[in-house]
Amino acid sequence: MKRVTYLLIFILILTFSSCTTQKEKKPDVAKKFRLPDGSVIQGEVIGEVYGYTQIDSKGRLFTYKSDQIEVVGDVTRVGSRPRIKEYFEWVAFNHWKNGVAQAVKAEFEAAKAEFQEALKVDPFNESIEICLSIVEDAIEGRISEEAAVQVFKSEGTWGNEAIEQLNQAIALMPDYEQLYISRGNIYVVGGKVEEAFSDFGKAFTINPDSFRAYLSRGLVYKMNGQLDEAISDYTNALRIEPVYPIAYVNRANVYYEKGLFEEALFDYTKAIEIDPRHAGAYLGRALAYISQNKLDEAVLDLYKIIEINSNYSSKAYSTLGGVAFLRRQFDEAIANYTKAIELNSFDSKSYVGRALVFSLKGVPEAQSEDFSFMDDFASDEKGNLLLNQGISDCSQAVEIHSDFFYAYLMRAFLYGLKKEFEKGISDCNAVIEKLPEYPDAFNLRAFIYYKKEDYEKALNDVNKSIELIINQRVIIHHISAPKVHHS
Repeated sequence: MKRVTYLLIFILILTFSSCTTQKEKKPDVAKKFRLPDGSVIQGEVIGEVYGYTQIDSKGRLFTYKSDQIEVVGDVTRVGSRPRIKEYFEWVAFNHWKNGVAQAVKAEFEAAKAEFQEALKVDPFNESIEICLSIVEDAIEGRISEEAAVQVFKSEGTWGNEAIEQLNQAIALMPDYEQLYISRGNIYVVGGKVEEAFSDFGKAFTINPDSFRAYLSRGLVYKMNGQLDEAISDYTNALRIEPVYPIAYVNRANVYYEKGLFEEALFDYTKAIEIDPRHAGAYLGRALAYISQNKLDEAVLDLYKIIEINSNYSSKAYSTLGGVAFLRRQFDEAIANYTKAIELNSFDSKSYVGRALVFSLKGVPEAQSEDFSFMDDFASDEKGNLLLNQGISDCSQAVEIHSDFFYAYLMRAFLYGLKKEFEKGISDCNAVIEKLPEYPDAFNLRAFIYYKKEDYEKALNDVNKSIELIINQRVIIHHISAPKVHHS
């Protein structure tokens, strides 16, 4: 039974969730600003770039030309740290949008100027780099005006419509490598992996040292579980462009998945040295630190994420929740998982993490490594209440992602503790139906059958689990919740 419990703890760690004690916010000084309409607000300047100022006022963002606002006083308050990365992304996005609008009209010099301005504030934005290279090629005659316009028309579309736009561009310029890479990337999103590989191959035929083809194909190799091939492609990309943070982060992610944590840490750190605002690199490095039990180092990286980019704050708080769990700081874990859920109500992994903590909270024996006490946990009134809260969180996760198997397994485990055996078996069956060769689902169902005193079925499931483990290498973190994009 301990194996099942440790399995669930392992699941929690791999949900990319962790935590530490919250630092008390210290008072800082905000400014009072008079706006162009004469009104006055208080807030912080979170960025001043190319004649524009952006102000964070109680979580709302205001952007004005710098010469149109006036500082009229100070006010002491407790405030958040400036979200500099978000401001840069906002400025870059507007320049990119203006550049695309110009390129669609074949105004390539004007588009070039917009893309160059965008890259000044977001210098490693791959999409903007590609747009700039295309307009430069159009100006120099390396791609026809008509083909370039078709490419930029595809920027505002997706799926089959974008494919059709790129097909037209390829018909006009069949030897232009970026067209195949762009179409391959759209094929990947649509699940057409073979078509994507074919397009990347065509790009390599045109240019054997196609940096972006290596980047794109490496990602598809990783998605396919071809990790060595992915590392090879990212290494080739870095051979061509040795100072490119995204390539380091992508290769680090593969190293992490292979369990090569030192190599992953090196690449994440290299990416941060090149781009100190890369929140994804900090998150990846934090997870690698956690895998090496370097929790203090992980916490520093997670707080850095919260400081520089609130788009990643939910993931950072969720990961802080996991660190607190590992330290048996259950109240802190719940606080951080709850903060993650407040920031992103679609964060099903934080619901599952919080569910596990609820199942342990307030029980002295949970401070030890021996979790066998949980067999009788549900008989305690407080324990039963916490188990119900855990089941509620798992149910919320399932409602968000009907194929989120972590949530089913966690809920099955909690049902087993409550002696609601049929519900627990049903959740295990749901996982087995989707993943018939997943040994831990059988192992967990064996645990429930054992508690139900159906020893024959328990033994059958244990044997099935052992058979699967022997016959294949199944690693739990290959199962992940689907990504949800929301505004």
